[in-house]
Amino acid sequence: MAQNYHMIDKAIAFALKAHTSQVDKTGQPYILHCLRVAAKFTGDREMYSAAVMHDVVEDSSITIAEIEDAFGSRVSGIVDGLTRRKGEVYLTGFIKRCNRDPLAKVIKTADILDNLEASRAIYLPEEERIRLGRRYFKALKYFAEN
Repeated sequence: MAQNYHMIDKAIAFALKAHTSQVDKTGQPYILHCLRVAAKFTGDREMYSAAVMHDVVEDSSITIAEIEDAFGSRVSGIVDGLTRRKGEVYLTGFIKRCNRDPLAKVIKTADILDNLEASRAIYLPEEERIRLGRRYFKALKYFAEN
């Protein structure tokens, strides 16, 4: 049992390192978003670890190789699927690629749903809410149809 918590503790530490001092668009500590997304996967330590680290590579100098060394290929593969590449078009590139990995897809869906949460989105300017809403609903529709 302690081994299960060790992986989760280490994943949270990676996420904390990557997101130190970062805030989301509503001004809240960014790590809270990561923890809310990960909370959907408490029954699977590897899914939880990947979920809590879903933005680590995009937001820090931590690499997929470092995640693989620390967590193994399943977690690093999921995080890789959740990492948008530089210059990658959101829907036709990133979301399409993410959709190929069912584990990345389910975490990305949880990520999008957290981003759409009305209690958080209400604090965004109306134009930003509309822009993000369109983007996220297109991604969810793509996931549902493919």
